[in-house]
Formats: sequence, C-alpha cells, structure tokens
Amino acid sequence: MPKRQALRKVETPEIMGDDSYLIYKPITIEEQRNLLKQSKEYQNTINKHTKKYAKAIGKDISDLTNEDNSKMLLELENPDELMHFMDKVLSERIVEWNWVDDDDEPMLPPSEDWKIMLSLYSHEYDFIHKLFAPDDNTEKK
Repeated sequence: MPKRQALRKVETPEIMGDDSYLIYKPITIEEQRNLLKQSKEYQNTINKHTKKYAKAIGKDISDLTNEDNSKMLLELENPDELMHFMDKVLSERIVEWNWVDDDDEPMLPPSEDWKIMLSLYSHEYDFIHKLFAPDDNTEKK
C-alpha cells in the first residue's frame, strides 16, 4: 500500500559534527507560492520604507550605510512580523534534530520555539533555508 513520505531526514555532520541530523517536513507547492508572495510583499514594504527613510534623512538610497539600514529597520511598523515571517514558517517544519548550542546543550527544535532560529550561526541558518529545495542526498524517514 503506498504511503506518502512526508518527513525527510538529513544528516548534518558539516554543521554539527558526526551523527547529527534533522528531520523536517517539506513545504508544499502551495506553501512555496504563498512564501514567494509574502516575500515579495515583504520586499515591497522594505523598499517603500527605505525610500521614505532615505528621503527623511536627506540621503540617496545608494548612500545609506549599514547603520542607516539598521536604524531604518527598527522604525518599521511591525519589524518582527516582517523580518521573521519566513523563520516562523520554516521553523514549524523542523520537527526533530539533535543539534546543540555552544555549551553542548541540546537545542529545542525550531518547531517548539521558532526563536531558536535567531540563535543559529549564519551557516546553520543558510543550511536550513536550503533544505526546502532538497537534493538527492535527502533520505526518507
């Protein structure tokens, strides 16, 4: 009898060392499309706010510094909602892992607390984002 293989297990030795792994549920085509739409809306909001902010401080957008951009993001109406929407969606999909923090203490899977995503190093974060376009090395659980 066929059974849909909804969970994927990925070994993560390059991220957390030998025997590390995570198990996630891939996103559907509909969810991918919704994420793309939300991502475009997010980018449009950022672009509009950036233009407005640059004008308010008397600079051209191309002249904004990293410090300017940081200040601008803090002034967004709902910065957490806008900046973390993808983290929240993807974190719901990571159902299990055996990753640890800098003190070798187990970290809760992001599905239990999406803010775990904020404590990841950039290479760990990037690895997770790339999971949602899996390749042939991904095995079914």
